[in-house]
Amino acid sequence: MTGAVRWGILGAGSMAARFARDLSYSKQGQLVAIASRNPQRAAQMVQAPGIAGHGARAFADYAALVADDSVDAVYIATPPKLHREHALLAIAAGKAVLCEKPLAASAEDAQAIAKAARAANVFCMEALWTRFLPAFIAVERQIKSLGPLRQINAQLGFPRIARAGDPVTDMGLGGGALNDLGVYPLALASVLAGPLCLISCYVKRGGGLVDTIRDAAALLVADESGAIVSISISHATHLSNRFEIIGEAGRMMIDAPFIEALGLRHVPIAAMDHRSGDASGRVAVALRGGRLWPLLRGVRRHLRHPDGPHSSYGYRGTGLQFQADEVARCLNCDLIASPLFSLDTSLDIYSLIAQIEISAPPARVSDDSPAHST
Repeated sequence: MTGAVRWGILGAGSMAARFARDLSYSKQGQLVAIASRNPQRAAQMVQAPGIAGHGARAFADYAALVADDSVDAVYIATPPKLHREHALLAIAAGKAVLCEKPLAASAEDAQAIAKAARAANVFCMEALWTRFLPAFIAVERQIKSLGPLRQINAQLGFPRIARAGDPVTDMGLGGGALNDLGVYPLALASVLAGPLCLISCYVKRGGGLVDTIRDAAALLVADESGAIVSISISHATHLSNRFEIIGEAGRMMIDAPFIEALGLRHVPIAAMDHRSGDASGRVAVALRGGRLWPLLRGVRRHLRHPDGPHSSYGYRGTGLQFQADEVARCLNCDLIASPLFSLDTSLDIYSLIAQIEISAPPARVSDDSPAHST
């Protein structure tokens, strides 16, 4: 196909609203339809601020939307437990699919989606929006300047009360910290370093009303580069939310929270030989011993950030338009998969998540269980 991609959205929740609004900033995306099993919600969303200008139609039936000839591509923003059903519905109708992360509630469901898309020769991609943001594209362009890749360290944590029926925390609906947050560092590290192999991990479940994964940490190694990858995620507390890429010649740090990727810092690294001494000449010793040294050191740290100079990569809206533009680019090139973020990468990630989940200890009441009570 050529030209603008006409989008239909399945679901009328917060992510659906974000995507609908961000299509206003897309280069080649046009919103034409929104469907919800609650007709009132779909009708309200097409008239919501930032969305009404699209002139989209409201549908009360998902099957009717995917069958509509005015729809080229479908963005799936329903609960993760329903992603398989709705992705297969859209694929069967021949519509390109952009499925909100997690791609599916399980590795088996993700495999089923990929198999169906390939058999039908239909485009399908997981909507990992951070991967397409300008700052992350800049990281890809500059990563060779870091020299041989040594480590990637990432933390991502936002406190969220675990509730039954919440698709973000209820593992019965495909939620939990691993599915909700773990996919980000695992996917981004895979894009930069290549396929990952799990070395060790630990998972902590929460008790209370919902048995769900609240915290997880994993140590992995990249098969190709040998880079060490360390990740920590949490639904129980707020972490640093930083993403750091370290090579022998430099390191880059994506601004926190890295999933928004509004900027980054890049600082070179120079190896030191311990035999060269500590550069403590007379002038340096005199300065460090003077009364003004604390002030001079503070000024120096202010002028020279330890993480290097900052580069900003701002964007309009909340950033979901870039993944929509990638879908349009692929469709206009007659591709059924994105070379930037393939289904194979997504399948690798959910295989890793399944391996990490296996390490989870039996459910138990944890320290944060009172926060789950309602």
